[in-house]
Amino acid sequence: LPSWEQEESPELRVSLKAWEDACSVAMGPIFADLVETAFKQAEAGFYQLGRLAPRLAALRWCSCMAWVRFRTRAVMEASSGGGNCSIPNAKASHDACEQAKRFIFKALDSVVS
Repeated sequence: LPSWEQEESPELRVSLKAWEDACSVAMGPIFADLVETAFKQAEAGFYQLGRLAPRLAALRWCSCMAWVRFRTRAVMEASSGGGNCSIPNAKASHDACEQAKRFIFKALDSVVS
């Protein structure tokens, strides 16, 4: 199949909307829920696309959402409630980045396999 033909993904549209909504909220738990939705929908969209160019574009978006998701989880583990805070220490930051990288490399492997 030609790689340059357009391919639609309803999941990616939902992901973009969830991210847009997340960027407009002030409460950490609501933000975290919307980020989780954005990631899960981006992941579903990536895996259901078949053509190379749309799939790589979806991978870029999904990778961004994976990074935000794991960083947000680290922040929420340190949060005491509704307020936003930062990642508590360098190890937590490193671990969040490693989780995101593992996901990204796994997704890349599915493209080249």
